[in-house]
Amino acid sequence: MKSSPRLAKKESLDMEDLRNFLSFLEERGQLLRVKEAVSTKYEIAAGIRKTSDIKGPALLFENVVKEDGKPSSMPVLVNLFGTLERVALGMGRSYD
Repeated sequence: MKSSPRLAKKESLDMEDLRNFLSFLEERGQLLRVKEAVSTKYEIAAGIRKTSDIKGPALLFENVVKEDGKPSSMPVLVNLFGTLERVALGMGRSYD
């Protein structure tokens, strides 16, 4: 039987806030910023599907267009905890 992965305490991995965590992920290639306009109707869901199927990066859609065609004032962050490694990192631990 395969043993489950361990979470080991990491000394210097204190995530102060979401911005700090996103910067940390981006530096490691685990966050992709999408600057192109994307629709909330189908395009964001398609991005989620593509990245989650391959345990890809978290996605930050910065230019979101609502279903009525108007721009959204809010970005959309998806797949932030899409891998066990990112879950562990978000809790200040390393994933071994």
